[in-house]
Amino acid sequence: MVTSAAKTPSDENFPVARFLDSSLRRRVLTFYNYVRKADDIADNPVLSTEDKITKLMALEDNLPKEVKAPQDQAHARTMMKAFLQDARGTHIETFDDLVRYCTYSAVPVGHFLLDIHKESHPDRRPADALCCAHQILNHVQDIRHDILALQRVYMPATWLREAGLDPSDLSSLLESSRMQSVLKRCLQQVESLLEIASFLPASIRNRRLRYQASVALGMAEILLRRLQKISPRLKMNQGKLSLFTVLSACLLAFFPNRSARKVLQERLLQTGSSFRFVIRLLPSRKRDLMTIFYLFCRAVDDCADSDQPRAYRQAELDDWGHFLCNPGNFPCPDPVLAIPLAESLLRGDLPRHELQAVLAGCCMDLDPAFYPPPDQASLDHYCQCVAGAVGRVILFILGMGNTPLVQSFADQAGRALQYTNILRDLNEDTRRGRFYLPSSLLDAAREQPDPVAFSRQAFAHATEQQFDRAGEALEKLSWTSRIRMWPALLMLATYWGLFCQITGRVHPSRFARIKGILAGCFR
Repeated sequence: MVTSAAKTPSDENFPVARFLDSSLRRRVLTFYNYVRKADDIADNPVLSTEDKITKLMALEDNLPKEVKAPQDQAHARTMMKAFLQDARGTHIETFDDLVRYCTYSAVPVGHFLLDIHKESHPDRRPADALCCAHQILNHVQDIRHDILALQRVYMPATWLREAGLDPSDLSSLLESSRMQSVLKRCLQQVESLLEIASFLPASIRNRRLRYQASVALGMAEILLRRLQKISPRLKMNQGKLSLFTVLSACLLAFFPNRSARKVLQERLLQTGSSFRFVIRLLPSRKRDLMTIFYLFCRAVDDCADSDQPRAYRQAELDDWGHFLCNPGNFPCPDPVLAIPLAESLLRGDLPRHELQAVLAGCCMDLDPAFYPPPDQASLDHYCQCVAGAVGRVILFILGMGNTPLVQSFADQAGRALQYTNILRDLNEDTRRGRFYLPSSLLDAAREQPDPVAFSRQAFAHATEQQFDRAGEALEKLSWTSRIRMWPALLMLATYWGLFCQITGRVHPSRFARIKGILAGCFR
């Protein structure tokens, strides 16, 4: 029979109370010792199920005197549900069941630490994700012990069956090479959880707790990488962290935004947008803000364009609206953007009203009555929201302020870019029931043999005129302003090239126009 000694704080894959304020360490250690005692009872291979339940119920009725705060008791009793579930025999059917188990067995620890430090951030999903990630890593790490000593497996039964394994035949799980795919799949989910958890340190005000959270995040990332290499071997105590790796996590914790910035940059790369190359050339702070803003625009635009039912899309966009109105108290629909976007809005690094304008434009995409726009003014209002506001935010991030000349250039350039997008996606949008060419333009082309082709050609001419207006607005700006807004000018020049490609115009003026726009930086 395989048994193991009871764990101590030094045996854990996360710091228990080492970096916390001395006035709180005893309280934390008392809470830890209590739940550790309950966990040891639930995991005792000698005790019967009835004995485990009896001892756990008695332990729940006799909380230590130190665990006297109502919040502490509530968290301890929540965790007791997981221990009782273990005592009765845990069955994990789906990954959602595993996460639900973690909300009892691990998440209360994070909430307990946040509560005793009086952390009031409304969005605790990053803390929940870190706790769940550590719990699942522990299940992968101890899978051999759990099967041999406890006759228990925490891997989702649906995943085991999909891999051709029998969840009830525990002994065969350790001998089958197909178990590798299940463990790798589980670790992929942990990787996603750690992406959300990477934003936890930025949401914590207490310096010591922020550092401890950074260390716990670093240790989870190191353990994940180690288990991804050795998990198929299914060894005892696999992936145990050495002193060197623990020290490495402690050093990396001095850079708490490292993981969060990496997650945002990776998501930006996954979008495949050509803008990502321009964004990566910006200084660090501007690059972070531009990345957060671009990902916000991409999230709300993808929501409006998704194949989900209209009611579902409208509900999600409404949630975005509530979040923008009150980022300090309403959770963000995207857990990865929750902390960085909320912090940027609350600090004033991003103009909230412009993001609300972008959202309003995406909501217009859900209105069937909008297609086609009744007139040019309606289309321009739409472009003002989905493109002009984007241009104004970009120039705001670049430090251009909100002078009338800057606002005029942002509006004209944004409209030129959106017109180009309409021309590029005209066929696809038409198939989706969206026709952005104004009905007034179609009415004027009714007598033509092909009204749609004629309208397209007329709209292409209007787009070219819009580029000219953007150039005229640019010439009114000083040369220092042009230099500072070089990323916006590069985007404008790129879109002029795209416009020429769409319309088949390959005459020399194409290159002259691009050179002219870029040369505007130095006139």
